[in-house]
Amino acid sequence: MLIAVLAVGAAPALAKTYVVSTTADTEPAAGNPTCAAPCSLRQAIQDANEAGQAENVVELEPGVYALVYGSLTLDPRAGVEDVVGLGSTAGEVEIKGQTGVNASSALSVGSLAGAVPEVGISKLEITESASRVPGGGIDVHDADVALADVAVEDDSAQEEGGGIELGEGKLSVVDSVIAHDAAEGTPGTGGGIDVKGGAAVLDDDTIADDTSLGAGGGVYDLGKLRVSGATIAGDEAGVGGGIAGRTSVELVNTILALNGNKDCSIEIVDPLGHNLADDGSCKLEQAGDKPESKAELKLAEGAPKPTPLLADNGGFTETIALQSDSPALAAGSEAACLPTDQRGVARPAKLCDIGAYQLSKEPEPEPKPEPKPEYQAPGSSNPGPSDTQPPSTGPPPPPPAPVLAQTGNVGPVSGTVLVKPPGTHSFVALTSLRSVPFGTIVDAAHGRVVVTTAGPHGGTQTGEFFDGEFVLTQKRDGDVQAALAGGDFADCPAVGRRGHGALARRRGHGALAAGSAKHPVRKLWSDAHGSFSTKGNYAAGAVQGTEWLTEDFCDGTLVRVTRDKVLVTDLVNHRHFLVRAGHSRFVKAP
Repeated sequence: MLIAVLAVGAAPALAKTYVVSTTADTEPAAGNPTCAAPCSLRQAIQDANEAGQAENVVELEPGVYALVYGSLTLDPRAGVEDVVGLGSTAGEVEIKGQTGVNASSALSVGSLAGAVPEVGISKLEITESASRVPGGGIDVHDADVALADVAVEDDSAQEEGGGIELGEGKLSVVDSVIAHDAAEGTPGTGGGIDVKGGAAVLDDDTIADDTSLGAGGGVYDLGKLRVSGATIAGDEAGVGGGIAGRTSVELVNTILALNGNKDCSIEIVDPLGHNLADDGSCKLEQAGDKPESKAELKLAEGAPKPTPLLADNGGFTETIALQSDSPALAAGSEAACLPTDQRGVARPAKLCDIGAYQLSKEPEPEPKPEPKPEYQAPGSSNPGPSDTQPPSTGPPPPPPAPVLAQTGNVGPVSGTVLVKPPGTHSFVALTSLRSVPFGTIVDAAHGRVVVTTAGPHGGTQTGEFFDGEFVLTQKRDGDVQAALAGGDFADCPAVGRRGHGALARRRGHGALAAGSAKHPVRKLWSDAHGSFSTKGNYAAGAVQGTEWLTEDFCDGTLVRVTRDKVLVTDLVNHRHFLVRAGHSRFVKAP
């Protein structure tokens, strides 16, 4: 889910952000290095390509970006280039390719200047591109490309790589869906993905309903391919509807099912085993493999033949859900189990499901019984005999399930945690899991608290917060916000003196900075999976599967990322910055 977070960084940022301000496709204007408005996606990418920063980010607000002037070419001359959608699902930010006899790939990623470019593409959809060259949606050549939370759907190529073509380089596809793509001509290889060279890694992906006239409806491999935690289903080809090729592919924790003209026409190497295929074509023979097993996927109703149901099951991209009787449940390799599924749902290692969709869950822990109080007779200084004690009422019942945008459940993990629900006037100790209304203030300055809330698409999501005080709220879209609370800003310098203190701190001259400006007024650590956010005075955002620190200073807000990456939202000028693990960003007060 979209990540945004409060930020205040003591070090200057290396990234430069180009904000797309129009959905119209325009011919890039010469001499516009700052992507001044109106700035199209094509202009922003050209400016990012030519920038000298170590990292450049192109941001797209929700909308349909229909291409008119051919492929968008991503070829950064220096460092890394990230293209990031800012919607709550991949489909909200849609790059629509061209059709016609002269149409080419929607995105072309590769080196024109000699150096191998590094490109990240996340949280968007690439669709309706009909290319006369390999790679209907994306063509990768001599590049290192990472896709995350991306949908490549309804694209086609005349011969190879209806969705994606990897000619040479590296390709990583994570938490993404490649669906309804087609390699339409002859030889027609790789309806979804065509790996002609280089190395590709697919983790937690769904490859479904892709077709090719030749081989490899889902994936065709002539390079080096590794697939983990994926679902390849409902694809079709002349041979090898799921996977085909002439080199071996390494497979683990992956489902191949309901593919036309055999699941596999390729050598499968699965040293860790734990794959499932519904016919014998993959020749699965390792421990934990389930050859010729019906996957029991959820199916589309009314289809003329069994067809996997691609649906919004939560997360950025569509997935195919497992049914409750699927043999894939809790059958994955513990050693190779990925931390989360395609939607960002945590995978318990000992209950890891095969495929991109995790259904198995760890059982809820039994509540610990409260110690039985000893009964003492009135006027007596000693406890009465055991037969005079009142009957035990047993442990308290578990709290009700959280209700979207109304209530959440909070429980102490360690230390001392206090809560103050709205309408009350004092904090009380949190001693066990309890339901609280949103608007509750949680004081975890000396403890750690776990928060469980309803997810936006059903189920629940959890996050842990510690070393700070916050107000807990949730929006109707499922985003849970922990807004920093407490702290005393009374000693902060006046507005006119803030800049001097901040500049001194950034330059390292501690003696010149006001004491209160030198130290955070309040802070909060967060460790969450799902749709969670933090909010300080001058920055806000939401995070998936990330650990980060938010600190409010007198003159701004700091976010420091210790795991994964965070999209920082500057509340002052409404800009966004991608911050990776080991880095931080400072948002200055106005």
